Amino acid sequence: MADNLTLNQRRHTMSRVASKGNLSTELQVCRILKENRLLGWRRHVSTLPGRPDFSFSRKRFALFVD
Repeated sequence: MADNLTLNQRRHTMSRVASKGNLSTELQVCRILKENRLLGWRRHVSTLPGRPDFSFSRKRFALFVD
């Protein structure tokens, strides 16, 4: 299928598309952690590189959810 937009028009259009993210997946992982009574985790710790979705500071473990 041929693209009927110019490169600049396509770039402008795609820059306006907002990402939905993975909130539902993160909430499922959060629910699983709570159900299994896993303690010591934090969400979106900004002081860590890459800003992991879940981090366990005492275990020095980071979890990224895709």
